Amino acid sequence: MKTIILIIVPILSVILINGCTKEPCEVKTNQVSTNGNIFTIGNKSYYVDVTTLDSAIEISAMVHSYTSKKFDIDKDGILDFELYSDYSISPGGINYQKSMIKVLNPIFHISTIKMSDTLYKCKQITNDTIVTYTIYNNYSNFSCNGIKTTFSPNIYTYPKVYSKGDSLTYNESWINKDLILSFNDRSAFIFGHPSITIHSIIRGNWNNKNLKYLLFKKEYNGKNYYGWLKLSICCYSGIRLYEYAIQK
Repeated sequence: MKTIILIIVPILSVILINGCTKEPCEVKTNQVSTNGNIFTIGNKSYYVDVTTLDSAIEISAMVHSYTSKKFDIDKDGILDFELYSDYSISPGGINYQKSMIKVLNPIFHISTIKMSDTLYKCKQITNDTIVTYTIYNNYSNFSCNGIKTTFSPNIYTYPKVYSKGDSLTYNESWINKDLILSFNDRSAFIFGHPSITIHSIIRGNWNNKNLKYLLFKKEYNGKNYYGWLKLSICCYSGIRLYEYAIQK
């Protein structure tokens, strides 16, 4: 009997130890591991090729113009992204500022976020003669003191904003299309006296974001290579690029 007990005790001990060591393995993480490391945005390591600019590249359009800068992120001779700035004003009433990122190489995809956006129309009447229609959205902080109507509810997709130290997860939503970073429409159109239509529309989620990161991936030979752009956006059309990186 003693011999049987002595045999059973070690067996039970092995079972208990194995059971305990297996529990942590069953805990699933949502973070993406590459090369055995959690991919952390802004992290400079041996497996990420980082290009830090001596001075920030500024892409900022002057009034009545647009400008852009194209980049070969992975240095293979093929242009991958274009940062685009537009500041348009015309005698007809157009007045808007816009910053965008354009995808030039279709194997590159940008991590995005969806945002609801509803347009409203505010009708204001003064002295029974002057009629002003203000078209605005829920991000413009315009307050209607007249007759408010709702129209054109939409959902727009924008590049997601990351901070240094954020981790890549399996829940990212990827798109390889041109995307707005920030947009402000202050156009005003006169359609005969006395009717005026004024725009107060703000879109995008990058305006006044300072030293933030835009995340992207490159799909090549069945594998994903992740990277980032380190950006600041000011006054809707002003872009500053400080750094870009991609996995080796």
